[in-house]
Amino acid sequence: MDSSAVVMANVKPLMGKPKGMVEINGRPMIEYVLDAIPPEVSDIMIAVNEESVDDYGEVCDKYMARPLPTPADNTDVAQQLRKPLNDAQGGNLLVLPCDAPLMSLSITTFLLEVSRKFTAAIPRLAGQPEFIPASYQVKPLIETMEAYPELGMYELVKKMRNILYINAQSLRAFDSKLRFMQRVNSKGDIKRVSEVLRTTSEPL
Repeated sequence: MDSSAVVMANVKPLMGKPKGMVEINGRPMIEYVLDAIPPEVSDIMIAVNEESVDDYGEVCDKYMARPLPTPADNTDVAQQLRKPLNDAQGGNLLVLPCDAPLMSLSITTFLLEVSRKFTAAIPRLAGQPEFIPASYQVKPLIETMEAYPELGMYELVKKMRNILYINAQSLRAFDSKLRFMQRVNSKGDIKRVSEVLRTTSEPL
């Protein structure tokens, strides 16, 4: 079954640059996320702010991805996902953040495989659902959005059937320290992630 992936880069800049383009160990951090996309994904999108499309041009070319202008991240996740869902060329959509450079192939493969059997595979950490990263069946989510256009993501998924919420303990089987959830929001985060990437090629 064909699948799509979208890396959400429609976020506020960091250190004066588009966030995904901030370098860690000489590479834009978004490249580490793109490296973690399963090879069976046939369609890769990078969701960006309109003004950042050109900044991601070389990365899009390198990974055969396409830029997708979308609303900024101060909107609800449901609104952020509308365009990627409607533009997806596969039956499943893997959604990843651009600022999680310790994302691993084992995690993304697991999420994608789960969403082939369930309408969504949503991590639940500290009791709360994490809608990004996650994986969704495209058609059921679009249909639910159209039926309840006023709802945000938290309430929207409650209207869907056959969702699998994945607890942290299950995810530790792939990433013992849950480093895939580490988001880069400061220079201190960059330093910590940089050290992990230097010491291991598989940051788990």
